[in-house]
Amino acid sequence: MPIHDPHSGRILGVLDVTGQHEVATPQALAMVRATAMAVEQWLATQQPATDSDQLLVLGRDRALLNRDGRQVKLSARHSELLLLLATSPQGLSGERLAVMLHEHDAPVVTVRAEMARLRKILGEGVLQSRPYRLTESMRTDAQEVLDALDRGDARGAVMLYTGPLLPSSASPEIAEMRADLRARVRRAALASRDPEALMQFAVGEDGRDDVEVIQAALDTLPPTSPKRIGLMARLDRLHKLLAVPLPRLPGQRK
Repeated sequence: MPIHDPHSGRILGVLDVTGQHEVATPQALAMVRATAMAVEQWLATQQPATDSDQLLVLGRDRALLNRDGRQVKLSARHSELLLLLATSPQGLSGERLAVMLHEHDAPVVTVRAEMARLRKILGEGVLQSRPYRLTESMRTDAQEVLDALDRGDARGAVMLYTGPLLPSSASPEIAEMRADLRARVRRAALASRDPEALMQFAVGEDGRDDVEVIQAALDTLPPTSPKRIGLMARLDRLHKLLAVPLPRLPGQRK
């Protein structure tokens, strides 16, 4: 079973169990898959080597900035501003930022005040104005997911997708980014038919109530897999809450 680097997608090694024919059992295969998945999940929590700053925005309400060997937990507003700037290398005017931050436009004077505070956090010369833009590259963990999707690496993308993008942000621009990323990861997992990718998404915040994803994960699991019990229990709960029809189990009569 290959083990992929979740940040680059390349194969780091292969987990192998060698033995006589009695070793080749469904249980042994499930164990190897689970171990490889656990290794890739751990690797996904490690920061990739990079010369640029990194902004962590997935699965957290306040972004975490990795810069110059230190970590800074940003305020909710600075998290939004820095994410918008990191994804807009051409720069953004104060007026445009005000529109992107709030449905009814935030006062431009408020944006300017927050930018002044953010400039102190980033350091001299990193944040310029007219338009506001970053003078240094800044990677986000959301971009790492998009890069994996662009490579066609559904499993790597799902492993890197640790949760919704700034889930508590009410910014209309960030809400759209959040929905788009979630939809792309979900669709990639479904299209891949990869058991690990589907299972990982199904147990995450965005997939635990997703009937289509749960059913797809069930379809890829062996009939004897113990993971089926938890997924079927969740479908039973959703059926009671939403009147969603349950899938028929293997061997079950119509």
